[in-house]
Amino acid sequence: MTSARCSAIIEAMNNEVAGAAASATAIIPCVLMLFVIALLIASVVMWFIALIHAATSKMENQAVWLLVIILGGPIGALVYFIARPAKSGRV
Repeated sequence: MTSARCSAIIEAMNNEVAGAAASATAIIPCVLMLFVIALLIASVVMWFIALIHAATSKMENQAVWLLVIILGGPIGALVYFIARPAKSGRV
């Protein structure tokens, strides 16, 4: 084999490896974006469930909890789920 042919083969192999690495690098942002979208959807669902639960439950500070959920968004919903009254009857 001539050295030019060996160089061409080595260059082709390097291009294949670089292409595989480039495609793997391109996949990471896509997976991260899907993860962020899934978290956003889950937080909106959690917010909506907390809002409905607080609106239909009998509790002393219902208006305050509704304001916490509405103004706090997903963080307000999380606070509601953690700190809400233990026993709240349904209407």
